[in-house]
Amino acid sequence: MNNFSQTAVRRVEPLAHDWRSVRWDGGCFDTARRSLTEVVEGTIRLPQYLILATLQGGARTLRVRAECGHRYQGPERAGAISLVIPNCERHLQLTGVSARWASLAIDAGAFAGSVGQACASNITDPFLL
Repeated sequence: MNNFSQTAVRRVEPLAHDWRSVRWDGGCFDTARRSLTEVVEGTIRLPQYLILATLQGGARTLRVRAECGHRYQGPERAGAISLVIPNCERHLQLTGVSARWASLAIDAGAFAGSVGQACASNITDPFLL
């Protein structure tokens, strides 16, 4: 069952540009980039697991506040990965941001076991560098 349109909120402004998206039943892969922008704010809540990756650039400061209790404040750099669990509203603010990013939303039902019930922000993965 594709739950992508149910309870989905992905409102981050100003919008990124060169946005590309591939959707399938139970998921979506997006890429985009953002020219230097002083302040970006928004809210994300999806019924899927959402993995966000900063591929190039970053932000001077990323502030995250999630419904699950997760908090993060610090720089966002290339190679950073964040995980948002299903139906967990995530509020974010970036300052001094210029980046190219990708995200992967995967239906929670696609996993046989529990992937985890905790959000994470800005975990560095050297493979992405």
